Amino acid sequence: MTITDLQQQYAAHPNLKTATVALAKSDIRHFYFSGMCESCPSLFASLLQSQVKFPFLFVLNDSEEAGYFYYDLSQLLGEEKVLFFPSSFRRAIKYGQKDAANEILRTEVLSTLQKEGDKICIVTYPDALAEKVVSHSELKDNTLSISVGEKVDMAFVAEVLRSYQFQR
Repeated sequence: MTITDLQQQYAAHPNLKTATVALAKSDIRHFYFSGMCESCPSLFASLLQSQVKFPFLFVLNDSEEAGYFYYDLSQLLGEEKVLFFPSSFRRAIKYGQKDAANEILRTEVLSTLQKEGDKICIVTYPDALAEKVVSHSELKDNTLSISVGEKVDMAFVAEVLRSYQFQR
């Protein structure tokens, strides 16, 4: 049995239709799913995401659970449609050890939301959501966009990075 076969069987499930109809109503925006095991939540979420036209935010219990859910969902929908929003800290926030890779992932999620917004899924957990992020306007004001093939003066780029408080 392939993933496509499983998706076809789940697509016929009455709970999927009920959830899709409920999401179509403007007053319902939050769901809590329970009773599903293993990869069933990600399979159900992938089918639900294909039925509607707005972004999804999946909040799981912890980083490990979110990581597994992210992996399953990205296998079902494709990595370009699923983003992971981790905590920027390597361990608990109280230790204060920042993780540069996680900060990059967080920035990627915020940038993607700024550009696209619809038809993406963001997977996260409470510790990551508890951290503050910059506002939309501040992020837009402090973003340097450079396109492929564009000629840019290196002194200008260095000055902009210094103004953003980057260190050499």
